[in-house]
Amino acid sequence: MYKIESISDFLSIVQDHATTYQNKQKKYYSNDNSLPQGPEWYKYNPNFWYRGHADFEWELQPKVERSDFVNSAKNASTTNNDYEYTILHQFLVRSPYLLPENLNLTEKYFLAQHHGLPTRLLDWSTNPLVALFFAVSACEDSCGSIYILHARSDYDYAEGEDIIYQNDQIITERIKDICQNKHSRNKHPQYPLRVIPNTQHGRILSQSSRFTFHHNSSFRIEENSNKNLIKFKIPSGSVKKTIMKELSGININWSTLFPDLDHLVKDIKWQTNTL
Repeated sequence: MYKIESISDFLSIVQDHATTYQNKQKKYYSNDNSLPQGPEWYKYNPNFWYRGHADFEWELQPKVERSDFVNSAKNASTTNNDYEYTILHQFLVRSPYLLPENLNLTEKYFLAQHHGLPTRLLDWSTNPLVALFFAVSACEDSCGSIYILHARSDYDYAEGEDIIYQNDQIITERIKDICQNKHSRNKHPQYPLRVIPNTQHGRILSQSSRFTFHHNSSFRIEENSNKNLIKFKIPSGSVKKTIMKELSGININWSTLFPDLDHLVKDIKWQTNTL
């Protein structure tokens, strides 16, 4: 497994994979004139999504599927689905005075995710440096990891499904079911949906966000994406510190990725070594 020890290491990897994909697509389209002819920026764009983990052992799971959430549900003597509904219901009931006006249910769900509420959404970014930041900004004594997901590839059991938008019917219906505690468990597991959120000021814009939405019976991405998902390791200790400083030097930091006062203060404290 290739190790990333600097920003330049990672960007070289990204460029190599993008070039390989573009060359493959050019050959693919030139050999089949019956294919739809769209603009080059679409046909040859690999559309990579990136995610960084501060701990190499962490899996690609949304918060409602992680062991701490599952254990919390057990300790509350309830099911995962009921616990998920209870937490979301609390957010919807108690947050109206803090939310912008006229948000629909789906918009509230995405906003809740970005503020840390356990949901079925998993964050990705179209900016590789954002993912790199999250891989090195915590757990200094643990190796980190970077995932590159080829979001436009074909996936087994998801044929015919492409990237969707936040307000598309399939995602709004899934979220409505969760909010009404009407979870449906499909007989056959489904591949997570790949979702482009609505562009809005704040974290979603600053982090160039994308999401996967994990159904109540989803495939684990790692198990079904060997040709569409690549994982790299980032060594612990000094390598993480060095990359963190490099990222800060090009304005990738707590305050730019989380544009609020709390994270501005956090960034100042990190820069002055008072964190």
